[in-house]
Amino acid sequence: MTGSNKELLLAELASLYGLAPSYTDNAGQNHPTTSSTQAAILRTMGLQCQSEVALREELNRRRCLPWTRLTPPVLALCQSQYPAVWDFHTLLQRGRLPHDLKGSWEILDESGQCIHSADFGPELQVIEVKNFGTDCFGRTAIPLPQTLALGYYDLKVRVETSGFERESRTLLIIAPERVYTPMALLTRRLWGFSVPLYALRSQTDWGIGDLGDLQRLLGWAAGLQASVIGLNPLHHLGLHLDQNVSPYYPTSRCYSNPLYLDLSQVPELATCRSAQEYLAQPQVQRQLDELRQGQRINYPAVATLKFKVLEMLLNTFLEQHGLPALPLTTRGRDFAAFLACEGEPLQRFATFLALSESWRTAGCSYATWQEWPSVYHNPQGPAVAEFAYTHQRQILLYAYAQWLLAGQLQDTSMAAAAWNLPLGLYFDLAVGVNPGGFDTWAEPGLFALDADIGAPPDEFSPLGQNWGLAPLLPEHLRESRYRYFIRMVRHNCPPVGALRLDHVMGLFRLYWIPKGLSPAEGVYVQYPAEEMLKILALESVRRQTAIIGEDLGTVAPYIRDILGGYRILSTRLFYFERRDDGSFTPAEDYPDWVATSITTHDLPTLAGFWQGQDIQMRQQLNLFPNNQAATRAWEDRRRAKLAILSLLQHKGWLPPDTAQNLAESPELPEEVKWRVISHLAQTPCRLLLLSLEDIFGWLDQQNLPGTKDEYPNWRVKLPKLLEEIEKAKEPQQAAEIIGCFRD
Repeated sequence: MTGSNKELLLAELASLYGLAPSYTDNAGQNHPTTSSTQAAILRTMGLQCQSEVALREELNRRRCLPWTRLTPPVLALCQSQYPAVWDFHTLLQRGRLPHDLKGSWEILDESGQCIHSADFGPELQVIEVKNFGTDCFGRTAIPLPQTLALGYYDLKVRVETSGFERESRTLLIIAPERVYTPMALLTRRLWGFSVPLYALRSQTDWGIGDLGDLQRLLGWAAGLQASVIGLNPLHHLGLHLDQNVSPYYPTSRCYSNPLYLDLSQVPELATCRSAQEYLAQPQVQRQLDELRQGQRINYPAVATLKFKVLEMLLNTFLEQHGLPALPLTTRGRDFAAFLACEGEPLQRFATFLALSESWRTAGCSYATWQEWPSVYHNPQGPAVAEFAYTHQRQILLYAYAQWLLAGQLQDTSMAAAAWNLPLGLYFDLAVGVNPGGFDTWAEPGLFALDADIGAPPDEFSPLGQNWGLAPLLPEHLRESRYRYFIRMVRHNCPPVGALRLDHVMGLFRLYWIPKGLSPAEGVYVQYPAEEMLKILALESVRRQTAIIGEDLGTVAPYIRDILGGYRILSTRLFYFERRDDGSFTPAEDYPDWVATSITTHDLPTLAGFWQGQDIQMRQQLNLFPNNQAATRAWEDRRRAKLAILSLLQHKGWLPPDTAQNLAESPELPEEVKWRVISHLAQTPCRLLLLSLEDIFGWLDQQNLPGTKDEYPNWRVKLPKLLEEIEKAKEPQQAAEIIGCFRD
């Protein structure tokens, strides 16, 4: 066999599994996917591609799969897609259905109750035939009932022929045509604040912002006529908090970070003498003061302190309210009901954390579960079961923390509603997970652990980006009937709020980089976007959650068209909205169905942009490939500042002869800051989010991409206390400016 023939087979198999043959970069250059990348990704997917024989076997298996199964794993429909049918496949005899074919189907709702059923036989009409070797398969179409409400259904099919029985199950999704759209977004142009919750400081915090601070901030925002508070992802980061603490690198996207608990709101604290005495100790008070006053968040110290107190609170809870198996009070029964509702997934999550803690206590520096003894790699194995049996109290502690979090998050949503914030809370969903974290351990076979998510080289990152996140396997995700995806979306949708999807293009395709290769050697892998979007729409409507898609960077027009059809808000950043000649886009030319802001956590604040602090940091850390690149960055920044001033002058907001002096100002001029905010307030964009950093003119950005320990990523605290922010004139001034231009 020639190399070219093998490459053709490899390319065909890659196409069947959603690997793009090439991609086009920002400059319009086409980059073909190499055979070595195709082979590496296919191996990551569990396929054999080392020889022609192996490739042909994989091709045959993949082509046959839809025909050899009775029904597909998933059928997703909009309510408007009637009359609808479901496909049924079976082996034919002489081109016809077997004469002794006996079949039945039933549709079960989410409670497990059968709501529709019917029998069928050889009278069904074959509408398509496919031959594989000596076998001939046929496809028939059976009508679906037209009375199905929105929701998930279990379609069960049983077939008997020639004494042989087969069964199949399909997840049937009946979804709305679009995501939930609050009336306020349809009728008004809203605005609010974006806040890194971890960075909030107050006179009562424990070294990190918490949900108590957030509840207070909601009341303050409502007083300024804001509509929403946008937050960083609240995902659980695991227990290795001396390492990566990025909220976009979670151990799980299905559970929340207990460091955000406001322990002063936990009822057990009022009666827990051990916790009260512990917190009253002078050395503990000194530690709290140090954590509060530190300019950077000390995650390990905060976690140690909070969990020490949580253990005491759990002991008090069990004494007063009983074990979950034998609850003594209403509060005890509430906890037991929570555990029963969350079920096995929460038990597994708490067990994972207890295992992680046990290794750390034993002095083992395991950063990932792959480093654990192999007997603990299987979450359903006997070693894990034995550990769970002997560590029930520790496991209960982590479940107790999630229960408290669920309660405080619900209280926070209720506070937003009580303050009449039209959008309330705006959560953020990370695009991937830590490959050594809980989600990949709990869902074996669902993630590609030999590849990372990233981005190809472009003008902003000439070498490309490797985010180190584990991608979901599209085929396995669908075969699992989207169990993980549904749970993840449901957990992150705040009721009567909004959810931002980081890198929303990941619903359509993700850039995979094989382990050991550079970002330039990656490939785009397609995902079943239509089915995932229907799940998103269903969960959004059920929770009354608006959806925002972060679609920055190179985005195929068809993706934005589809997202717009689902009423998912697009994203626009002031920095990026520029014309081909370098000028900034006029306010009236911004799209309507958009969430806009000046910057994000990965980009400089407006003050930092003006001073070039990000460029200075990159120079100091040698992040530019050469001196010429740094020089070009400074030149581009100078031109950008002049373009900003030209935009503001064109509006008549700045005198025509001040541009040069303002551009040379070492600090962001106040008039420029307020006029940029005014510019965005004038846009037709449905949602405007302003960061506290931009309102106050603070310099430090939350994350400097391309760095790890060189910059205090995700550890930067806000310069002012919450009590000072509440009294400051700058937010009031921002609200007054926005009020002049927005509904």
